[in-house]
Amino acid sequence: MKFIPKFLSLILAVATIVGCSKSHDSKPIAPNPIVGKWSYSNDTTNYYENGFNYLIETTPPWSDCYFQFNSDGTGAQVVPSVTTPTGSRIGENLSFTYTIVNGKLTLTSSNQTYVGLNVGGPTVSTTIKTLNSSDLSLYFDTTTVSNGTTYEIKEAAHFKKM
Repeated sequence: MKFIPKFLSLILAVATIVGCSKSHDSKPIAPNPIVGKWSYSNDTTNYYENGFNYLIETTPPWSDCYFQFNSDGTGAQVVPSVTTPTGSRIGENLSFTYTIVNGKLTLTSSNQTYVGLNVGGPTVSTTIKTLNSSDLSLYFDTTTVSNGTTYEIKEAAHFKKM
């Protein structure tokens, strides 16, 4: 009979320890707002040569072309089939992995063919200006110096969640 009270005391002690464990006090993980499909809302690119803004390109909304960001850090840029003045271009997906650290979005792709070209595994880093449940704004700034001339490309790309 002495065994039963000791056994019940042991079960009660274990239940109290497990029930009060701090591992059950974890906070829920907030969803990552970038996860999902994002269509182009608009895109403005400024081209500079030695500080002179010689060209401004504005791209209107293009909902058929979008970025897909998955919760596992993978994604794809999807380009539909389009016809250009120089002929037809086959729509393709460019797959990538991504990270977000300190307001910077970094996309890395492996060697693959994209719109008929060998992409060669580029890594692109951009500043996130806006990221919420419906809007994503990215800012690219690239500078290259060639033969004493400084070339700079500044692009602001805006997306809407689909």
